[in-house]
Amino acid sequence: MKWLVDRHVESADGNRIQPPYQNLGNWLAKDDGTVADALGTRYLEALADEHSANDQVTFNVDSAVLRAQSIFEKQMPVGEEARQALWEVLPAYLESPHSRAVAVAWTVGVPALGKANDEQASMFVGTFAKRLLSSSGGEPVHLTNVFDFIARAITDKLQSLNTEAPTALVNLVNHWSMEILCEYFYHDEINREFSTLVRLRIASTTRATKLRTKSLR
Repeated sequence: MKWLVDRHVESADGNRIQPPYQNLGNWLAKDDGTVADALGTRYLEALADEHSANDQVTFNVDSAVLRAQSIFEKQMPVGEEARQALWEVLPAYLESPHSRAVAVAWTVGVPALGKANDEQASMFVGTFAKRLLSSSGGEPVHLTNVFDFIARAITDKLQSLNTEAPTALVNLVNHWSMEILCEYFYHDEINREFSTLVRLRIASTTRATKLRTKSLR
């Protein structure tokens, strides 16, 4: 199975070539999902690598991401070992320039944050916040699609995050407050209160983290 995702083929003269990722996509499109499931995290990693390496892809991104989502959803409930591998690759999907891949990451990752350790949760939430703050040349992610997910992630794991993740969240909440929250939620008292609460809780957590760090020195 490894050769499918590596796609290294040796020619008659002994040279190794790598056919385009589109070939793998075409092969898997003819399958009922069995091969993709068997590839598991190897497929997830290969797709993430392809997203990060190429701004202009030549394969069907929607089909590839749906395939990845199916693998994520089947693997996440399996057990601790399977989840460990998924937490390693999920941040790469959050960083993807393709908003559909980002959506898969938050749809799969946020409900499972309760089973992530502090380091995994910090990496996930911090990367999530940074991607929402800046598209970095990729497709934008609209607040209306993601607000409930980032709010849940903050609520579930705020007290467990390292110092870097809360900083990213502060930047995101401030950005939303100034440029977006007023536009989308000006008449929504709940969301205005949520924005204030988040900033206060993050500030409190950051202070507590600094105090714990000083006490350990």
